[in-house]
Amino acid sequence: MCEPRRVLLLFAFVVLLLFAAVLTASPESLAPMQNSPRLDQLLSTLSDEANGLILDLQASKERVLTLESILKDSEKKIADLQTDLGKSLVTIDGLLTKQGKLSADLKASRTEAAELSSLLKQSKQSLDDYQTSLIWKAAIFGSGCIAVGFVVGLLVN
Repeated sequence: MCEPRRVLLLFAFVVLLLFAAVLTASPESLAPMQNSPRLDQLLSTLSDEANGLILDLQASKERVLTLESILKDSEKKIADLQTDLGKSLVTIDGLLTKQGKLSADLKASRTEAAELSSLLKQSKQSLDDYQTSLIWKAAIFGSGCIAVGFVVGLLVN
């Protein structure tokens, strides 16, 4: 299709030609030309050009309407995308909050695990000390029983 600038230039040229023809024409000079084939040809050419310009303008108008429709659709899609983006940001904020809570819970669990580990080590040490103490007591008790058995055996014989 034609560009709007080209259409306007062509329209201005046609108007200037008509204006120049009217200014230079006198009633005496127009009388013999009223039945002139040259004038009919010129008028036909101008009419064809005007019709072409009208068709170009209509096509341009249709393109503008199509582009406006596309623009409205695009604006609606952009608004929908912005809404979706807002929802996504809210979801991300919620997830970040949950992550922060989980991170704090993890830190608390690690601290608790460290305390439990320390208590377990202390309990194991206490159990080891108790086992050692029992072993010594059993050894002493066993030695005492052997000594008593030996003494009883000597006394009975």
